[in-house]
Amino acid sequence: MNPSTVMGVTLFRLDPSVRRSMDGRTLMGGSPFRIVVLTSSERDVVDGIVGQGIDDSAASAGEFSFDDRLYRWGFVQPESPTLPGDERVLSAIDVVIPTRNRPRSVRRLLARLPTEHLASVTVVDDGSEQPTELIANEQVRVIRCSASFGPGGARHIGAGEGTARYLLFIDDDISVDGHGAEDAVSRLATFAETWGVQVIAPRIRSQAGSTIAERFEAVRGAFDRGAAPGAVSPGTRIPFVPSGMLLVRRDAYEASGGFRPDMNRGEDVDLVWRMHNAGDTVRYEPSVTVTHPVGRSWREWLMRRHGYGRSTVDLGIEHPGSVEAISISPWSVAVWALMLVGGPLRIAALALWAGSVVLLVPELRGRVDEPVKEALVLAGGGTLFAGDALAATMRRSWWPLMLFGVVGVGSLRRAGLGALVSLVLEWRRSRPEIDPFRWCAIALADELAYGSGLWCNALQRRSFGALRVRWQSIEDLIVPKTESQW
Repeated sequence: MNPSTVMGVTLFRLDPSVRRSMDGRTLMGGSPFRIVVLTSSERDVVDGIVGQGIDDSAASAGEFSFDDRLYRWGFVQPESPTLPGDERVLSAIDVVIPTRNRPRSVRRLLARLPTEHLASVTVVDDGSEQPTELIANEQVRVIRCSASFGPGGARHIGAGEGTARYLLFIDDDISVDGHGAEDAVSRLATFAETWGVQVIAPRIRSQAGSTIAERFEAVRGAFDRGAAPGAVSPGTRIPFVPSGMLLVRRDAYEASGGFRPDMNRGEDVDLVWRMHNAGDTVRYEPSVTVTHPVGRSWREWLMRRHGYGRSTVDLGIEHPGSVEAISISPWSVAVWALMLVGGPLRIAALALWAGSVVLLVPELRGRVDEPVKEALVLAGGGTLFAGDALAATMRRSWWPLMLFGVVGVGSLRRAGLGALVSLVLEWRRSRPEIDPFRWCAIALADELAYGSGLWCNALQRRSFGALRVRWQSIEDLIVPKTESQW
């Protein structure tokens, strides 16, 4: 991150996922999981983070470099405790609202936005069947397109209309809860200005309601990235943020080329990944929360999931190496495969797991306080997590294998049924306001709709990168001292 430009001081705190060795020389955690061995000077920086924070106005270039890496790896989170949101930043924001065939939604959104304080508001009517009836004024500009260019194309057209420092893209069906739209927008911009990030997105939850779909989306919303903040990048806990509400620095947006008008699916993920690859910092900040409505019908809801699956294939083509079905250790796969075969091979599975612990101990010795205990935790927890990840992957990306397994025999049948049983375990963890039978049925329909879109587009485009496995190794976990040094 760059030095603070508003407050002058940025406080960092260790992410809740991070553990530190007793002697302070090793950090474990982050996303994806890493073990970082610190130099003595790096330990001093971490001590400052754990203690009173780092004064950005006095920090050296070396400290910034190390802070950047800790943030990018998910080891620390910036914390600015006195940020209520600065109304002055609103005048540095151009708002872009794409809309199509939803005049009531866009009028409702405009009524809630602080249009009089913003630099400009541009509504792009993306080829509505009946042109959106809005009265343009000094604050609100209306662009009517004779044809539909898609959400990405509409946003890109609107982005070219202003000159303010920031662009705020916001969908017409977004609602702002809590203290209102003015507070949400100003807080996002203040965070971006303070932390020096180029892209920042709030949490987008589904609107609360009493229908089955609304109760399901309350705990499994497609746009919801969760309650924990963090950096956004492929292959991490937060691989992307949707563009339902997205604040972007204009200069960074223009340098990236902006939304691609030729992408009708996954255009928001594509933009975020291109900006990340260009060195821009992308931040997810759930302390600002907005909502969006659930689909009006089950067919619309399932078709949206189907579209998400199709977009995954498109993204895999545009960003080679950034999309896979699962990232997993071959040791974990072997253990679960032997367990599913059953019989005497289950003993072999336990022996294989024990062997992975034995091989892990020397790699951890000298890096953690108790290498044997840590190896047991990593190998045990990793294997359990891998089982859950394999079950989810069978339901989503590898669903033909699951369906074949359910009607098959032996180990294939156990694998297929295991993928379904894991849904019951998810229901127990999340405790939604739905009975387990309907929960499992809707969740399975959700994942099969996604998987059908993925397979349809993979076959159509003859690209199967989104179905591949990324194999993990111990080298992926441990960051050598030379890499973490300044």
